[in-house]
Amino acid sequence: MVIEASRKSKRGLVLGGGFVSLDFATGFRVNGVQKVVILTRDPYFWSGHLDSESSRLMKNLLSANGVEIMTEEEADFFEPTSLKLRGSRGQIGAVVTKSGKRLEADVVGVG
Repeated sequence: MVIEASRKSKRGLVLGGGFVSLDFATGFRVNGVQKVVILTRDPYFWSGHLDSESSRLMKNLLSANGVEIMTEEEADFFEPTSLKLRGSRGQIGAVVTKSGKRLEADVVGVG
């Protein structure tokens, strides 16, 4: 289901900064998602596994491959693409962070 959704998407968002988030980001890019953003609450990416300098190198490598890392950010709420009739399946349109940033997304992974 995630692979099918990512093949139809242009903008992907991943919540979390661990190994699963990296799997989501990689899977999204491999399946054609043009822009992927990873949101993590940590001060730097993979702070539980890397020092800050190694994290910077990883962030640069990911950025060169279409994955943006946003640190010290957290999702506050999701916005649907449009209002749907009661009982129908809504689709994600954007995520708004606790700092107020609005990030459009067609597919979201939580890792």
